[in-house]
Amino acid sequence: MIRLRHFLLTLFLVRLIVAPLTAGAHEFWIEPVRFRVDTGSEIVADLKRGQDFKGDALPYLPNNSKEAWVVDLDGKRPPRQRIGDIPAFREAPDRSGLHILAYYSTPSRLTYKEPGKFARFLENKGLGRVLREHRERGLPETGFSEAYSRCAKALVQSGDGGGVDVEIGMPIELVTKANPYALPAAETALPVALLWQGEPLANAQITVFREKDGLEVTKVRTGPNGDASIPLHDGGRFLLNAVHIIPWNEKPKDAWHSYWASLTFEISAGQ
Repeated sequence: MIRLRHFLLTLFLVRLIVAPLTAGAHEFWIEPVRFRVDTGSEIVADLKRGQDFKGDALPYLPNNSKEAWVVDLDGKRPPRQRIGDIPAFREAPDRSGLHILAYYSTPSRLTYKEPGKFARFLENKGLGRVLREHRERGLPETGFSEAYSRCAKALVQSGDGGGVDVEIGMPIELVTKANPYALPAAETALPVALLWQGEPLANAQITVFREKDGLEVTKVRTGPNGDASIPLHDGGRFLLNAVHIIPWNEKPKDAWHSYWASLTFEISAGQ
């Protein structure tokens, strides 16, 4: 068992070295095995990196994590994680109610070597103003670096207890304004807020991935107060993603630091 874990860790680290230049453009999220569990049943969730709600499960590695939390009606606590765990979250809740899983990564870096790649990334994430700033700063089209940090959350319902989503304190964060597992059956949208350093982030794009009998992708923008309305349609598994990017100069070739927020939950049709 120890040899197998060592092999898996070695394989994962090799993959990180081989593919660092493409990882930054991928979403990162927490994916529970089940979004609803019975009271007292274990909550199990993977850290995932990929695209279109499909990706690889990543092990829990302390060097990649600034902090991780589990939040329930009793408050906030660190998860019960061990180095190399896959799944990265495995919790035995003591009570029913909404449970928030959260993960804030240490920064990673990528270097842009392909002309147009940075512009395409910004267009996809609704960040056209950054490209204008990039040109105004006289930065090159290639040869510069971007640091990126991940701020991921997942909402899991244990039993029939209550609870609401709360701000964890990550640099960028998506917070629902209602418990998605307690919405009336006729509700067609979920209100959310996007926060940057604890303050509302206005006019920012939120990409909504909905998986049910296939994948549907929509994009909404936050209003002046950082609020947005997420269409629920007839339910499914949801991944919300938002990116905020700021100037950066920690190292000579650094130009930008992007912060990625993600939030996952599930809505049952007619719940």
